[in-house]
Amino acid sequence: MESEKYVVFQAGKQQYGIPVSSVSSIEKMLDLTKLPQVPDYMSGITNVRGKVIPVLDIAKILFNQPFKKSNSNKIILVNLNDSIVGIIVEDAKEIVDVLSEDINEVNGLVTANVTYLSGVIQTDTGFVTLLNLEKLVVNLGDIESIREQMEQLTT
Repeated sequence: MESEKYVVFQAGKQQYGIPVSSVSSIEKMLDLTKLPQVPDYMSGITNVRGKVIPVLDIAKILFNQPFKKSNSNKIILVNLNDSIVGIIVEDAKEIVDVLSEDINEVNGLVTANVTYLSGVIQTDTGFVTLLNLEKLVVNLGDIESIREQMEQLTT
């Protein structure tokens, strides 16, 4: 039986999971610097251990609603296509070990236009929707221009 660990986080009133293997670190909320003329899901940039990191608002991406500011906000740094990107979440809850047979597929009608959903698991606290962040970010129309702007900032 194969298993994989997932970081469970809160966005909106939902719980989501991303593979621990794609997570670089989980940081307390950091100061963000806004950039002009970037998509509204990009909250800004921040400095983490000497590196400039773009920070995306996962609630804005998923629900078109900005994240709810609170003391429990975190930034999860993830490795995406050889780049580190931060995602703001309302709270990083826990790390769960999930057996592959415990992952339920989401009905094809639901996922036809949402290819970034990997499945759903049931936990003691409810459902956790598993995300494929690479597919989610690739679906964002302006992600390439953001990467180019980040490269210009760091060179």
